[in-house]
Parts: sequence; structure tokens; C-alpha cells
Amino acid sequence: MLSSVLRTKHAVLVNVEIMRAFVRLRQILASNAELAHKLAALESMTRNSRSCSMRYASSWLRRSGRGRALLALLHGSQKSSLAANRGVPRAMVPSIAAASTRRPHSLVLLAVSFVASVCRPLMKPLPNLLSLFRLVCLAGLAAPAAHGQPDEAPLDLLPVQGNVYMLHGAAGNIAVQIGDDGVMLVNAMGQGFAERIAAAIGEATPAPIRYIINTSWDLHHTGGNAEVAALGMFGSTPSLAPGEAPGASLVAHENVMLRLTELSSAEERDPYPSAGIPRDAYILPLRDIWFNGEPVFVMHEPNAHSDGDSIVLFRKSDTIAVGDLFTPGRYPVIDVERGGNVQGLIRALNHVLDLAVPQRLQDGGTRIIPGSGRLCNEADVVEYRNMVVIVRDRVRDLMKKGMSLEEIKAARLTRDYDTEYEGAGEAFVESIYESLAAVDRESAR
Repeated sequence: MLSSVLRTKHAVLVNVEIMRAFVRLRQILASNAELAHKLAALESMTRNSRSCSMRYASSWLRRSGRGRALLALLHGSQKSSLAANRGVPRAMVPSIAAASTRRPHSLVLLAVSFVASVCRPLMKPLPNLLSLFRLVCLAGLAAPAAHGQPDEAPLDLLPVQGNVYMLHGAAGNIAVQIGDDGVMLVNAMGQGFAERIAAAIGEATPAPIRYIINTSWDLHHTGGNAEVAALGMFGSTPSLAPGEAPGASLVAHENVMLRLTELSSAEERDPYPSAGIPRDAYILPLRDIWFNGEPVFVMHEPNAHSDGDSIVLFRKSDTIAVGDLFTPGRYPVIDVERGGNVQGLIRALNHVLDLAVPQRLQDGGTRIIPGSGRLCNEADVVEYRNMVVIVRDRVRDLMKKGMSLEEIKAARLTRDYDTEYEGAGEAFVESIYESLAAVDRESAR
């Protein structure tokens, strides 16, 4: 557990207290049926909560003052390094350490809430205890968020490696490459985030935004194209509509351009702004750009999440931005109506794994920036890919037995993953069924 990763005296002591807490709670549950029943009800109520799930643990550590405090306490011998790398002001570290000696129970409570989020897959036999730990974590973290809406929260610019950063917020992630040539973004979030995006990047560099690369047409990634591009300077092809002031170049696959063009020309009250349509579209399997001293490869992943998906490889920085092809902690969304297919999604994930190189034991090395959620590496994608393949095979097996979609959904094929992945498992199964059915129809022609 903690002591195996953070090899310090503090970590060992916290680990011991956590295990003692587990033993006490199990004893209480064994002797109190009413309490066990209430905890089971709480587990059902909080199943879909994003509070402190395993897949958001990295974000929690970086964004939450309690998460940074926990790391500071556990890394007592590395205070200065921690302050530099985890965003804890150096002046705060001595006071945090002093507070830990005055309130040791706060340290244990903090550690318990963290372990409940990180070790969820290891504690499946204790779902009721996980509910309790989630509530403890919620009680400590929900108070600051109550003062404002989630989408009003500031965005955090987190260093990844090389020239690449991850701009993280509740609305999703943006991969940010910073250098002498300017700033390159992968996606632009939705409408209304431009000022916060510019403010977060402005804290790191005064350089202008020159490129915005879209990984798909989804509006939570492209809705802010026009607003963010207008704040920048074009990198290659001026991408705003005729008559508009030039801004950052918008790059995407041709299918993204076509779908956003359809939205822009639709007769709706609030059509998509034409200034947000990528005019630097590529049609070949790969588009390469030299920027900030490194080659950047934009690669099309056909018929995966949709028909216009791209991944972006920053070769020197050894980082891949993958958009919604990989959603850690959430079931995939396969947009079958817009060309998505489970087979294409698996091919895309395998391609990401071909590009990623772990440093040791599948950890470290290439970093993976998803469209939302925590920063990942190859091992996370392997686990996610395996889940998709296993559920795909289950659906295909029942289809071969002649079962209907409703019968397959009733079989609850994702039930062993539902504690690990949020979202609608039935919708995921249905998209797989439709994908395989479409392939069968094509083969029958």
C-alpha cells in the first residue's frame, strides 16, 4: 500500500493506522447488522460519485490542498522537492509538518480518504467500507466547492514532461506545449473557458497560442475553438472565418471540419460559430508539425470513438494526447451514429500502446493525456484496452447464441467492472452490439 510506494517512516505509520481502522470497522460491521444495512444503502447511493475514485486520485493529489498536504507529510524527508513538484508553497511545508504532530488523527483521516480512492480495486470484498471512506473524503473536500459552481473553478496547469503540460479542470483536459515558438493546445474545452485557459497559460508563458488541435468533433473539446483561437496568433493557415481577425490555427481531421460545418450551417437558435471550424484540416493518415523544437504528429484513428478521431504525439516530450479514445475511470462512449465502432476503438488503443514505451514495469516513460481525468501511462491504457476487449468478446459470444439486444443488456455483462468504471455500462454494451451488428451486415453484403 502506501508504504510500498512512499518508503518513509511517516508512510509506514499511516499504513499501520489505516489497517487498524479497517480491522475496527470490520468488527463493528460484523456485530451490527443495522449499521451494515445502512452502509449498503450508502454504497448504492454513492456508486456513481466522482468524489475520490481511483481514476481521479492523481488529480485529487495535485488539485486538493489536502492531497498536497498528505504528500508533504508522507515525504517529510523531501520537503523542498515536494514543494517544487506538487505545487505546495515552500513556506507551507514546515507548518504542515508541525500541524501533523499536533493533530495526528487528521493525518490518519487524510490518508484513509486517499487510500479509499486509490485502492478501490484491491478492496472489492469491502464495498461497504469504501462507501464510508468516500463519505469521509466528501465531507472534507466538498466544503470549498460549495462556494461556487464546478465550472467556475480555476484551471490547473500541471507539468507533464519535456515541453508538455496538462491543463486540467472539471470540464476536461488540454494538452499544452510551450516553447520559444509559442503555445500549442490539444482541444479547447467548451464555450466560456477561454479567459480561464488564457489566464492559466499566461502564468507559465507570455507566448501566444498558435495552434489548436482537435482530437474529435465533440463540443466539450471544440466548443471553445473560436474564443480561444481569437486570443492567439495563427501558426500556419489563418483559421477564422473571412472578415474575422486572424487567430490561432485550428487543426483537425477532415471529418471534424465537416461535422462542425454542418453544425454551423444548421438552422438553430445557437449554431456553432463558423470561426471555430478547423480550416487546417488533414485527410492523410498523418499530419506532422515542427513546433517548439520537436516534431508533433497528428494521427487519424479511423472509426474509433467517432470517424474523425486524432491522437497527438509529442515525440521529444514522449507524451500522447488521446482525447476521448481513452477515458480513465469511465466506460467508453462510442458514437456509432458518427462512425464510431468498437473494433476501431480497440485498434486505436493498440496503436497508442505501440507508441507508448514504459520506463520500467509498465510505469513511467510515455505519458498519456486523456480528454478528461488523470494523467496516465501505458499500464492504464493496457487495463482499459483489456476491459474493452473482454466486454466486446462477451457481447459477441451472446450474439452468436442468437440473443437479442435486450437479452444481452439484461445479462449485465459489465457488472464486474461497474465498481471501477463510471458511466452507463448498458449504453456501452449497446454501442458494442450496434458496432458488431454493423460489421456483420457489411460482411453479409
